[in-house]
Formats: sequence, C-alpha cells, structure tokens
Amino acid sequence: MPSGDDATYPATNWGWVEVARRDYDPEGDFDLTSAVVSAVADAAGVDPTLPDWPPLGDSVDVAVFESSLLGEEEPNRSAEFCHVGDQVMVDSDGRNGV
Repeated sequence: MPSGDDATYPATNWGWVEVARRDYDPEGDFDLTSAVVSAVADAAGVDPTLPDWPPLGDSVDVAVFESSLLGEEEPNRSAEFCHVGDQVMVDSDGRNGV
C-alpha cells in the first residue's frame, strides 16, 4: 500500500478534520484507488487486504471517479463520497483525506 504523510492536519478547506491521508503520485507505484483505499483503512484502523473489507467500488464507480479526477479537461477538481462510514475527499492534485 502507498506510504502516507506522518502528520494529520485539519482539512480546513473541506470543512472537517482529516484523520487519515494518503497522497497519490501519478508517477509512483500505486494508483489513485489504492491511495484512497489505504487512507480509508488507516482511518478505520484495519487492513484493507482482509477479505471482508468492502471494495471501493461498493461506494463509487471507480472508473468514473479516476477518469473525472485524472482527466485534464479542467484543473482543480475534487470528489467527495462516503465509504465504510467515513467521508472521503480527493483533489485532482492527488491529495486524499478521510
């Protein structure tokens, strides 16, 4: 899973307090979905590889999610959705917060 930042910080621009974060690097080894799943699992304190962990596709259409954020039509896009009871916010710059 992707490594995260050491610090948790208030997501003041989003209007809530972030409890987990994993940033996506398009040139890194992990895709955007893996970064989001890793952040949600960190927030929940679970291993996302466990068989009973709900896939991200249960909460959002992953293909649409990735293409809408990673497309180049419009800068500064974001997506927000709920997964396993946590609010998830992802910016097109790769910042993922839970």
